[in-house]
Amino acid sequence: TTTVVPDCVNNQFSVAVNVTALGSGSPVLTDGTSTWPVTAIGTVTVGPFTSGSSVMLTLQHGSDVTCDIPLGAFNYVCPPSNENCGTPTVLTVNPDYSCAVVSPGTVIGATDSGLTNSTCFGTEDDDVWYSFVATSTTHRIS
Repeated sequence: TTTVVPDCVNNQFSVAVNVTALGSGSPVLTDGTSTWPVTAIGTVTVGPFTSGSSVMLTLQHGSDVTCDIPLGAFNYVCPPSNENCGTPTVLTVNPDYSCAVVSPGTVIGATDSGLTNSTCFGTEDDDVWYSFVATSTTHRIS
């Protein structure tokens, strides 16, 4: 069995593989580029892999390819740090233009756990949150 193990502090993930038998070979886990030896029954953790990357894992027998076991494709995307309304990205108001500045880019990985505070409004699914301190009665946000 396999379990994805997120490590979003480091923008990565690993895959924990529960090995229940070793057989007669010298088994290894591989993603086609790297290999991890399997020396005992139990959990073998492979990775880390970059958040958002796709990884195809195979348990190779070591001496008989007919005993290799494809474990499947794994992909995990870490949610953005501002996915919860309680932890918005704080914007800085540009005093020359009275506008809040947001860094450009595509936000991926937001989940439906964003509404944790009843003072936040928006679509529950895939929201990201920003905040700023108003310095005048009108602001342009771009």
